[in-house]
Amino acid sequence: MSATRSPQLFPISDRIVVQPKHLPEKTAGGIYIPEKVRDKGSNEGIVVAVGPGREQATAEGTKRIPVGVRVGERVMFARFSGVEIDVDGEKFLVLREEELLTVIR
Repeated sequence: MSATRSPQLFPISDRIVVQPKHLPEKTAGGIYIPEKVRDKGSNEGIVVAVGPGREQATAEGTKRIPVGVRVGERVMFARFSGVEIDVDGEKFLVLREEELLTVIR
């Protein structure tokens, strides 16, 4: 994200906004990654916004179940999951919590 102004995104329910990691043009070993492969994108990113959680009906009323990740955590997700959005020229993915595969710590 840009250091000058970061967009304010407020996901609803159990939605999570992730900034996907950009694939480099060349690996550390000097192998060039084809543009077709880079265009597919990465399945890893940084969480930039988290919704309040989903609501579940109980006998006493409704109960909010909080999302299990925090802003700033590195996560992995299925390659074609979520919805890609463009905010101020930056690409983000909006995912449901269930679409996340793992948190990388």
